[in-house]
Amino acid sequence: MNDTPPHSPLAELEQDDRFRIFAFNERVQLLTQLCEKQVLIRITPQGSTEPLLSALLEVDHVHGTIVFDGGRDPAINRRLESAQELDIVTDLDRVRVHFQVSNPKPVLVEGRAAFEVSFPESIMRLQRREFFRIAPPMNRPILVRLHSRMGADGSVTSARGVDISIGGMVMLIDGPVAGLAIGQVLPKTSITLPEIATIESGLEVRNLQFLERSGRTGTTRVGCRFVGLNQANTARVQRYINRLEVELRRRT
Repeated sequence: MNDTPPHSPLAELEQDDRFRIFAFNERVQLLTQLCEKQVLIRITPQGSTEPLLSALLEVDHVHGTIVFDGGRDPAINRRLESAQELDIVTDLDRVRVHFQVSNPKPVLVEGRAAFEVSFPESIMRLQRREFFRIAPPMNRPILVRLHSRMGADGSVTSARGVDISIGGMVMLIDGPVAGLAIGQVLPKTSITLPEIATIESGLEVRNLQFLERSGRTGTTRVGCRFVGLNQANTARVQRYINRLEVELRRRT
């Protein structure tokens, strides 16, 4: 239903409540902007891969409901009406907006088909800087020290970061790694950002992939979400990303 691939960096960020809006007034404000600007939204019924392009027609903050335009095809509207859950994605001023609503109720607005739903419980709002990822130069990799020993013999103590964003990073570990699982939290790691600083953060494993190499032991690719990254270290990560962006522009 979600149009984000399940193992993409963006999917990893969408699990992070730091980027979700829960406050009622903030949800009203964002939904009202979508309605007033008539921003196109992509609505995908649960279990379907075919989205409907639509727009919000009404935002009722008193009753906590929104109304969106239906389709011209009656078959599409029947599919919307029968869906228990709808996935809605759009972009507002270069910011990704993503939320789910349930139990759409058919209504008429100025004689045309529409649907009413209750406000989403939360809204994901991702600015470009939050999901933009960048890879460090090969000659200056991000170095990761794992304070929790891993591997069958406990010999894995380090990794190298191959891309990073405000929300997390991908690291490579030589060979297969026993005992590492999706959802596992590495409570303390030291991450050296070349020419910036060494920061401390927990890492939650979001995806794992073993990459085989002919004639070699292979590499384990670990996609991680930062856990407990404080404001000062978040700023250091952003400064590191900004520096790499400047270097990349100079090279191109």
